[in-house]
Amino acid sequence: MRIGHRNLASLGPILPLALFRHRLVSSASVVSFFVSAGMFGAIPFVPFFLHEVQGVSSALAGAMVIPYMLFYFVGNVVSRRLMSCFTYRQIVFTSLLIIGVSFGLLMIDTQTTLLSVATYMIVSGLGTGQLMPVLKTAMQSAVSKQHSGSFPSLFGFVRSMGSTIGVSLMGLLMYVQPDHSLGIEIEEVFTLGLFFVIMALLAALFLGKAQLVIRQN
Repeated sequence: MRIGHRNLASLGPILPLALFRHRLVSSASVVSFFVSAGMFGAIPFVPFFLHEVQGVSSALAGAMVIPYMLFYFVGNVVSRRLMSCFTYRQIVFTSLLIIGVSFGLLMIDTQTTLLSVATYMIVSGLGTGQLMPVLKTAMQSAVSKQHSGSFPSLFGFVRSMGSTIGVSLMGLLMYVQPDHSLGIEIEEVFTLGLFFVIMALLAALFLGKAQLVIRQN
């Protein structure tokens, strides 16, 4: 069946702005935005620093992202257990604190060993991995069935915008310095990342205290 322009218009926007009227949805969106800006903006510069400053081979420097990705999935699995035991605000705050600690650890220098970097990446992956499913499930539990198909688009859009802006801002910090001293600039990158984490913590204050109930379809 063909759908005319009038019928398409009557369907409403793909992303209903009414979703933002719910405090939990808007707060979780802000948290997701800042975490994505900090995490996905800063992490890509770790292999770059290892290769350009420490002289590690490209393959080995790139392999340092593997511990992050592995424990991101571990965090996803752990979060499913945590949802039945704690409120989503407790899980979000704990995850953000773990991410903040990892950002402090990832202010690496030329003396930092690859084993240490891999350990720090594990901490980052674990914190991010257990945070994102909780935010997504909390948003799902808040929206009505009418909008249950729209919130995944909102969640993905917010994360994409956050990571894009984060990479852009942190890329400026890495390249606009006149002395090009990457050892100093990577500290500035993760300092900006810590700022994003603090902003996410402030936004998390507006989340509710209810225990998560995973909706069965």
